[in-house]
Amino acid sequence: ARLGGGAGRVPLDSQLALCFRLLSGRLPVSQAPRVSVILPSYNHELYIERSVNSILSQTFSDFEVVILDDCSTDSSWEIIQSLAAHDGRIHAFRNEKNMFCGAIEAAMDNARGDLIAIAHSDDAWAPTKLEKQVAYLDAHPDVAACFTRVTVIDDDDNSLADDPAYAEHPYLNAFNHENRSRTDWLRFFFFNGNALCHPSVMIRRHCYKDYGLFPHGLGSLPDFQEWCLQAFVALHYR
Repeated sequence: ARLGGGAGRVPLDSQLALCFRLLSGRLPVSQAPRVSVILPSYNHELYIERSVNSILSQTFSDFEVVILDDCSTDSSWEIIQSLAAHDGRIHAFRNEKNMFCGAIEAAMDNARGDLIAIAHSDDAWAPTKLEKQVAYLDAHPDVAACFTRVTVIDDDDNSLADDPAYAEHPYLNAFNHENRSRTDWLRFFFFNGNALCHPSVMIRRHCYKDYGLFPHGLGSLPDFQEWCLQAFVALHYR
């Protein structure tokens, strides 16, 4: 996590940590843009501009950014409006009241891409993240979703990986795991908790509907709930 702030993981694109395979080979009808980046925002005025700019600077360009501000009480919404006014790929919306984890589900209604990438308003992406994940999913049509490893940073965007003061920080290696079989991932989830970084995922849009990834009732761990559900319905993992 960002020490002194919100979560601060920078998803790396050098390795794909996990890929879920689809229950069937059916693919959705292609739409333009190819990728919809969904970015829920809440009270991250210090980080939101850098987060959005890391998306706009991707080497893969066929995407839109759907930002849903969850009724921030700081200047996040004003910053988002300014960014949207200067780049037509940004589509900004604002909740009239705070919805917490329901923000991503609401933003999905405005997304048009057949691939969905989740971003967070206090994280940043490596420049080739989208390019590499799109290429991987195109090359593996039976894969439903893929993830990346991450680098943990502080409030000044410095990596904590080589700082001995944070050698025992729980997030340093939380998302650095070798791939597992379907049953091994489920066993790991149930006995150890989440090990997949939400703002690193790229997932086929239809999986949210086909796999029921928006059930209600576990508001404090919505992404972990998604991975468990995917693990139950996927045939096998790569």
